[in-house]
Amino acid sequence: MVEEEVRKRATEKEKKPDQPEKKRRKKKRKELVYRGPETWKVVLTMAIIGGAYWLWVNVINKEIKTLASVANDDVYVYKEVKCSPEHAEKPQVKRCTPTKCGRLVLDGLLAPREIEVLNRLAIEGTQALGGGAGGASILELSSSTVSSGEKFQSLFQLREASVKSDNDKFRIMVERLYSRDNLGVYNSAKEKVKQAIENAFGLESGVLSLASPTFFSQEFALNNRLLN
Repeated sequence: MVEEEVRKRATEKEKKPDQPEKKRRKKKRKELVYRGPETWKVVLTMAIIGGAYWLWVNVINKEIKTLASVANDDVYVYKEVKCSPEHAEKPQVKRCTPTKCGRLVLDGLLAPREIEVLNRLAIEGTQALGGGAGGASILELSSSTVSSGEKFQSLFQLREASVKSDNDKFRIMVERLYSRDNLGVYNSAKEKVKQAIENAFGLESGVLSLASPTFFSQEFALNNRLLN
């Protein structure tokens, strides 16, 4: 039985024809096809981007000079620059017309507590009435003008109205904003800025005065808040 089975398998194997080897097909290269104006738009866009990058690296970026790096601490840098020619075209006023122009960068002018108080004053003041409807909300400290939706209102006038209507909450808010401590820190910071400018530019004491109005502003853009 075993021998018959072996012979049977051998016979079946002989009957199967030899299968031809599969021929390898050569891959045809795709021909470049002109696809109309869209192709040239892409090429032109890439050329413009490449040209702009080259211009930035080789021309514009070389002209930018760093006066002071944010990586450095305790910076005090003063660089004198040429004054604008418009000053020479105007009548010369003693102790007013600029004779020395420059750029000043310095660290450590204000103490950490002063910065904290001014930051809180700016946030609470610009949002005292909910802020403006636009991208920026302001507080003009001397007149108490603040943004309120599409208009501006005076906190001093609203405080007087709150006293008559027994609105203690609003009155306390305004009085806290204009507290002796807040105004003291503000005046101290103002004097420090004046002295730093006078020292750097060689001015006589008392020549500078703070321009009015004095704004604190809070700008909103793309969910980011910027205080000035």
